[in-house]
Amino acid sequence: MTTSVKVSAHCASNKQVVVTRGAPGAENAEATILQDGESFEQVVYDDLEISVKEVLKPTAPAA
Repeated sequence: MTTSVKVSAHCASNKQVVVTRGAPGAENAEATILQDGESFEQVVYDDLEISVKEVLKPTAPAA
């Protein structure tokens, strides 16, 4: 069985959405970063899982 997952980002300008796909506990998971208004669709099957979290955008170091 395959499941399709669609994520649509709706966040403040200082935040971004990180979508991670991989096997549970895997260190080689694929990460996709979404900005406000962007969407992402992916499939999961077998032992794959998708995690979604909204985080603060990294700040640029002061020059």
